[in-house]
Amino acid sequence: MTVGAIMAPATYHTLEQAANELRDSGTFGFAEGVMSPADLSGLMKGV
Repeated sequence: MTVGAIMAPATYHTLEQAANELRDSGTFGFAEGVMSPADLSGLMKGV
C-alpha cells in the first residue's frame, strides 16, 4: 500500500494552517503537542 500520495498534501495542509495562524493571530497554538526532537530522531532511526 502506498501512502505517499496522501502524506504530502496532509503535510502541506498542516503547514498552511500553521502559517495562517501565525499571520492572523500571531500565536503558536499549532505547536502544542508536537513531537520532541528526541522523539522525532527516534522515529527516523526506527527506535
